[in-house]
Order: sequence, then C-alpha cells, then structure tokens
Amino acid sequence: MDVNSPGADPNAVSEALARAERDRAEADRQRTAGNNDGIEAGVVMGAAGREDRNRAAEVEAENAAAKQAAPLYDSEERRQAFASSLDGKADAETINARIVADRDQATPPTEAIAGKPSRAKTVKRGNAGVGASAP
Repeated sequence: MDVNSPGADPNAVSEALARAERDRAEADRQRTAGNNDGIEAGVVMGAAGREDRNRAAEVEAENAAAKQAAPLYDSEERRQAFASSLDGKADAETINARIVADRDQATPPTEAIAGKPSRAKTVKRGNAGVGASAP
C-alpha cells in the first residue's frame, strides 16, 4: 500500500500505521527482554564464579589442614613412625609382631577407656536360691 497515493483509503492507512507501531513496540519489548536476560545471566554467572572460587579456597584450606594434622590412628604413616621409634629397643621380629598386632587391632588403646563407665548390674537374691536346703 502506498500511503502517499491520493486515492488511498484512510481506514487502511490508519490500520497499516497502527500495525507498524505495534510491530515496532513488540520489537522494542523483545530487544529489552533480551538485554535484561543477558544482564541477568551475567549476574548469575558472576555469582556462580564467586561461589566456585570460594569453595575452591575452602577445599584448599581443608586439604592444607589435613596435611598438617597428625596422621590417623590406623594409617601406614603412624605405624611406620611407631616402628621407627622402636628401632634399637627391640629386635626386628618383635617390632614386626608389635606392628602386625597394632594393625590388626585398628583402634587406639585409649578407645578402651574413652566410653563412660556403666554401672554394673547387681544380682538380686531370691528366697529359693541355688544351694538352698530343702526342709
């Protein structure tokens, strides 16, 4: 449709202009929505990156603390250190037997006394006990 044509229908021209304005407004709305989505994605990605870096720092700190901590009771390093401490105090066979027993036990000796002591159960005697004489 040629809007400059002197014989154009005014209703058709008005309708064409309204349609063009709606299309332009819709294009602007979509462009704005796309820009907002890009901004939001950037914010989310930035937060995720910060979270990843924070977690990586936490993991590094945990690993460093684990390296500095004493070895676990049931570990090869602790058994080797224990065997080295026994060098010169006993013969190799005795040291080996002690290390094997230590490994097979797999709990520190302090665990035997670590729990709260419980009360011993008492036996109540009845009238007809074992060894009672019959009349």
